[in-house]
Amino acid sequence: MRFYERSAGAVVYAVDSRDVLYLLLHGRYGWDFPHGLVHLHETDVAAALREILEETGLKVELIPSFKEEIRYKYSKKGRTIYREVVYFLARARDKSVTLSKEHG
Repeated sequence: MRFYERSAGAVVYAVDSRDVLYLLLHGRYGWDFPHGLVHLHETDVAAALREILEETGLKVELIPSFKEEIRYKYSKKGRTIYREVVYFLARARDKSVTLSKEHG
């Protein structure tokens, strides 16, 4: 039996007066872009927006021309999990990040 997971998230950026700032979160396995599991009957876009808001407190605007998917497998409790992650590009409306406990 195969076990599958699908996640969605985004490369989040903000424009400062002279710079473009990118958001990376430090979690259990290192640095990554905000993302999380897509719930049953949830679209990838809805999941990405929800995860970004939950993990950072940011409201973002997705840039429609960017979408990238990666696939990998990992082991968990003796099972092989096949995961697909879709990443969007998102511009933050502001730079006030409030990290969730998982990342704070």
